Amino acid sequence: MIKNTIFISHAVTPADDTFTRWLALRLMAAGYKVWCDLLKLKKGGDFWREIETEIRQNTCKFLLVLSEKSNSAPGVLKEIAVASKAQKVINDDTFICPLKVDPNLSYDDINVDIIRLNAIDFTASWATGLKALLKSLEEQKIPRSPENYSKVAQLIHDLLNIESNVIWKTELYDSNWFPITTLPKELFFFKLKGNFDSSFKKDISIPATTHQGYLVTFECFESLPSDLSEKVDQNPKILLTQEILDQNITVLFIDKKQAKLLLIEILNKAFGYTLKQTAGIRSYLMSGHYAFWLPADVIPKNKIGRIQLVGKQKDKMWHFAISASVKLFPEPLLQIRSHIVFTTDGQTLIREDGIQHSARRTKGKSWWNKDWRNRLFAFVTFLSKDTDCMTFSLGNEKKFLISATSIQFQSPISYKLPKNNNLDDEFIETDIEKQGDSLMNTNTESADA
Repeated sequence: MIKNTIFISHAVTPADDTFTRWLALRLMAAGYKVWCDLLKLKKGGDFWREIETEIRQNTCKFLLVLSEKSNSAPGVLKEIAVASKAQKVINDDTFICPLKVDPNLSYDDINVDIIRLNAIDFTASWATGLKALLKSLEEQKIPRSPENYSKVAQLIHDLLNIESNVIWKTELYDSNWFPITTLPKELFFFKLKGNFDSSFKKDISIPATTHQGYLVTFECFESLPSDLSEKVDQNPKILLTQEILDQNITVLFIDKKQAKLLLIEILNKAFGYTLKQTAGIRSYLMSGHYAFWLPADVIPKNKIGRIQLVGKQKDKMWHFAISASVKLFPEPLLQIRSHIVFTTDGQTLIREDGIQHSARRTKGKSWWNKDWRNRLFAFVTFLSKDTDCMTFSLGNEKKFLISATSIQFQSPISYKLPKNNNLDDEFIETDIEKQGDSLMNTNTESADA
């Protein structure tokens, strides 16, 4: 009989259960056959016999969720003992694969039978750990079927005990898309005097960029900082902004794709440039982009209206944060993503990625649709100074404006919330580092699943 099951062993704790459920569903979506007690065991059955049979007869890969609790949990230790015997029978040194999920677990404290094995690290990022695990399973030729997202969707449906998940009812959804309302009419291309290395582009003091020996900016020559005006010719080439947006460029010195990318780059720089110059706001580099947050006491009572943007979490402080990027399709807009960052005292960022990631999961699990939406809109209110638009600087004189009201979408269908949620609250997790486009039901009673 072919062994084709991935067995996941874990301690019975909210944190370990959350990770195990998350991992099992993603492996199943990738086409792997997965066994874990959270999805398989039936109440009242001889569960230990079922577990032992599964490990001995069907398992081709034994994944151990490694945490402080699982490191000494009697049930996990029994499963490891059975897995070790199965490993000897099939003579496969890679049969047991530890997954380190707990940043508080020291390698010195790991079970002696496990420490010699190569663990996959999930402490900094679940997404990064999953990528490494999937690569390892692929290299070891663990049997899999084609990706099956519908099967996972049905499983989630069953776990949540949803009686009817779709109903014909019009719903209005807020988005995290904020339309750009005003842009300068002209983009200037100033010929650079001489050759400049790549460091020149990074050190430009205003939101601008370079392209094939030109300085590209919305500022006219008279408005350029002196450190730039002395490096360029006075008479620029000019490209109309509307031509870029219409993708109908008539000039010969640049094509429409290059012009579009330059426009996006400059506007993205203007977002960061403006927020870094805004009193009170600080930045945090996460996953290759900057998130912006407010330290404690920058705003009265750490609130905008009734919405809290800074708060206490045990021995840490949490801070709602945003990052953003410009899109030109389906219309010019700023997509604002939501994050949470943590400090030790409301001022000093926690630098350890693992602690940040673990704290984000713990805090984020209690925030539902209305919590994320309200905090995002509150931060936008702060940036707009309670007006109808946000203003971003493109240099000394030029600016562009973004509406403080997000684009809304109307859907002809809606969904019923389950009467009984059979999942722990921790299962509803936002992968904060990877957030993209987001639709948020305007009904404040709905959960953001």
